[in-house]
Amino acid sequence: MSYEKSTRIKGLAWDHERCCGPLDASIPLFKKNNPHIEIQWDKQPLSAFGEGDLNQVLKQYDLLIIDHPFIGEASEGNYFHDLKNLLPTGLIEAHSLDAVGPSFESYCHNKQLLALPIDTASQVAVSRPDVMKSHGWHLPKTYQELIELSKAVQRKGLYIGYPAAEIDIMCSYLTVSAALGSPLKDDGAFTDFTAFSKAINMLKEMLSFAHPDSLEWNPIQCYDYMIEHDDIPYSPLGFGYLNYSARAFSTKLSFHNIVAFNNELPAHCGLLGGAGIAISKHSDKPQEAAKYLAFLCSPEYQSSGYIFAGGQPAFGAAWRNKQADEQFGHFFSQTLEATEHAYLRPRFSGFMTFFRSAMPVIASLVTSDSGNTSQAWKDLSERFKACQPSQAKTIKDF
Repeated sequence: MSYEKSTRIKGLAWDHERCCGPLDASIPLFKKNNPHIEIQWDKQPLSAFGEGDLNQVLKQYDLLIIDHPFIGEASEGNYFHDLKNLLPTGLIEAHSLDAVGPSFESYCHNKQLLALPIDTASQVAVSRPDVMKSHGWHLPKTYQELIELSKAVQRKGLYIGYPAAEIDIMCSYLTVSAALGSPLKDDGAFTDFTAFSKAINMLKEMLSFAHPDSLEWNPIQCYDYMIEHDDIPYSPLGFGYLNYSARAFSTKLSFHNIVAFNNELPAHCGLLGGAGIAISKHSDKPQEAAKYLAFLCSPEYQSSGYIFAGGQPAFGAAWRNKQADEQFGHFFSQTLEATEHAYLRPRFSGFMTFFRSAMPVIASLVTSDSGNTSQAWKDLSERFKACQPSQAKTIKDF
């Protein structure tokens, strides 16, 4: 009797049930037909996933769960395998046709497919239906209605929820500026001054009604607080997490479309989030890694085990799974339209350099009254231009 030599695949994920739950659940299922392949997932904080340095971990892992804004950098640095050379054509075609919103497109760059979407999210709104109902409040649909709700909430001694850590303020800025008709684009200029100033003022106004701890919160921390306390009935902007609307929670959150910041319904342009899965060019086992990747991203696993282990799939058929929608408090049906029309931020090779340098500037404008909006806009416009590929010789750390 002959035995295949055991192979170990190492992957790097971000540390939350939404990411790790379906990865851990997949291992025994995958090994039923692939007993010679061992799978190991290491975990990193959400902050490292969203703004860390990919180049520091490429040599340590075969598979990486990544954020799509890194794709331009990854393409230029030759970080990942082109999955078109490793995955079945049928799987790629299925995702290109039925991935939710622009999630498939977000991992395509320079005619290469550098990752496959495994998880999809966008910025949405979230509420505590029980608290809203007890006060007779209704979900706002426009920015003006949001401010009216916020004032009513404040009069009751309650707060609006707002994930306002630096990176989340930056993401909210990208959503609002896109909704106001001046999105950042791969081949475009920075937000025009009128939209920039208006977006900053809107975020400042929203923050004025927010819980005092908001500046320390990412979406997970905000939603954890909303589950455990009764003084936040509504949060207008944050990435969706189906886990918090699960039927198993005694207190459940409900997720909805964002408000129309331009007062035009339906409201679109919530920033695309989610995650992709890529194979490092340093992996000496790309074929085995691709086999496991194909299992994780298969329509069959995405529509069943992936969801029920707490994952938020990228495949459209999974979002239309009625049993899953019921189990997770109608998260999918209530946020599908928003995610289908999500705003895809730039992904050119210098974008993350710009993003990291812009975060503290935008956050300072929103959280204090001392900033010079006009000067900040001029500085950010110059930085954005300098980081464009056509200006590669002028790229520098700001």
